[in-house]
Amino acid sequence: MRLGSGRSGWGTVILGDVLGMLAARFTRVMCSADQPGASATTVPGLGGRPETGYRNLLSDNRFAVTIDEMSDFVMIATFVLGCAGFIWQIRIFTHQVKESRLAVERATEEAIEENRRQCRRYTLEFIGNTIARQYDLYSKVHADDGFLERAKVPNSEEYMGLRSYLGYLENIAAGVNMGIFDQEVVDHTAGARLIKAWEQYSGWVEAVRKAQGNKRMYEELEILVRRLPPLNPPNREEDAADDDTSVADGGAALARAAGSPPES
Repeated sequence: MRLGSGRSGWGTVILGDVLGMLAARFTRVMCSADQPGASATTVPGLGGRPETGYRNLLSDNRFAVTIDEMSDFVMIATFVLGCAGFIWQIRIFTHQVKESRLAVERATEEAIEENRRQCRRYTLEFIGNTIARQYDLYSKVHADDGFLERAKVPNSEEYMGLRSYLGYLENIAAGVNMGIFDQEVVDHTAGARLIKAWEQYSGWVEAVRKAQGNKRMYEELEILVRRLPPLNPPNREEDAADDDTSVADGGAALARAAGSPPES
C-alpha cells in the first residue's frame, strides 16, 4: 500500500503517528487519574469544583514520567515537522529547477528558430542583390565544344570568365557549408545552376587542379553539390509503370515465340 504523496508523504505519515501516540498516551494518563474510588474534595481557587483524583495526579510519579515522555514526543514531532518542511522545500526547489530548465529549452529553441529565419532572410537578400552579377558572369561562359579547350589556356578570356563564374558559385557554396547561408534557400534559388555548373565543368576543374597542384580548388562547390538533391529524381510510380509494361511486353514475346496468343 502506498503511503503519503510525493516526497513529503512519509513525513506526513510519521508526524501523524507521533501525534496519535502523544494523544493516546495523554488520554491514558488522564483516565488513570480519574479512576473509580478517588477522593472528591474541593480545591480552593477552583470555584468549589470537585477534585477528582487531582491530588493523586500531582503526587503520582507516573505523571512526572509521562511529562518527560511527552516532552520527548514533542521534540520528535518538532523534528519530524522540520524534516517534512525540508522535504517540501526540496520538492519546491526541484519543481522550480524543472520549470527553469524547460524555460531555458524553450528560449533556446526560439533563439535557434529566430537565427534560422535571419539566416534565410540574409541568404535571400544576398542572392537577390547579386543576381545581376550572376547573370553577367554566366553570360561569359559558353557551352560550345571549343569553349572548354580555350578555357584551359591560362589567362585567356575564357579561362578568366569561367574562373570568375565558378568563383562566385564557390563563395555561395562556402557560405552554405559554413552555416552562413541557408541550404534550403540556396537549393530553391540557385541549386539547379550549382548542379549544372559542376556537371558541365567538373572535368575542367580536375584539369586545372592537376595543372596548379591544388586539389582543393572549388572544393566547397563540389561538397555542396553532392549534398543537394538531384535535379531529376527518379519517379517511383513511373518506374513501376515501366516495369509493368516491360513484364507485359516480355510475356507477349514469350507467347508469340511459343505459338500461342497472349492472354488479354
